[in-house]
Amino acid sequence: MKLTALALLTQFAGVQPASLPPTTIQLPSYAPAWPSAPSLPQLPPAITGYAAVIDGDTLQINGTRVRLWGVDAPETNTLYGRQAREWLAMTVYGRLVVCQPSGQLSHGRAVAQCFVNGQDLARQLVMYGLALDCERYSRGAYRRLESTEARRTLPRSGYCSLRLR
Repeated sequence: MKLTALALLTQFAGVQPASLPPTTIQLPSYAPAWPSAPSLPQLPPAITGYAAVIDGDTLQINGTRVRLWGVDAPETNTLYGRQAREWLAMTVYGRLVVCQPSGQLSHGRAVAQCFVNGQDLARQLVMYGLALDCERYSRGAYRRLESTEARRTLPRSGYCSLRLR
């Protein structure tokens, strides 16, 4: 049987909790101040709303252009680029999109990880073979999801190479 200090005082010393002295401790004036906890970096506010699709990896939400973090979709003027854009448009249509910006900009667009119903849009694009991992920025976060067919078929932009950093 475990007894707390309060239980011991009450049971064996006859001290009642109301008669106990306050538990605050006054430090001497020469005692060093307790260091404050480091502040956490502030994340940019989430971008939330219904999205218009610009291309396979760019959305526009409430007037803000958002580039999907970590992926490289083909250009819209290609067959695969049109497929990526159409899939993205069908996925976001009529659904609330929540994007958490990374704090980076790419060609004037906020770079963000975006979700619909809790599903990461960039992850899904790669899983369905509509985009490739952009290793330069994602550090390979989606690389394992790339299919052999997508790697063979989709062009990988030069700026997504890790060798450029």
